[in-house]
Amino acid sequence: MMKLVTWLDIVSHDGAWMDISEAKEYKPHPIQTVGWVIEDAEDHIVLVSSKDNEELVGSVCAIPKSVIVSIECLSLGCPEGCPPGTCPKFDTKI
Repeated sequence: MMKLVTWLDIVSHDGAWMDISEAKEYKPHPIQTVGWVIEDAEDHIVLVSSKDNEELVGSVCAIPKSVIVSIECLSLGCPEGCPPGTCPKFDTKI
């Protein structure tokens, strides 16, 4: 099942000098990643956003559990309730 993972990423600045009061306003930024969880280890998860029906995967993302805000299950069904491959709103022909 596809998952929507919201997690906190670092925010950094490596440019010109800045006032310390401005630097204190920096905070982690929420990021959302969608994919299949292929590994759920004690300290991290691994998602892929592309896969075949066998053993090939792509767009791999390992996220430490300590920065995960939430994980939501996503439904892949058509919002119109159409059977797979029949939705008139989406032309799947290439």
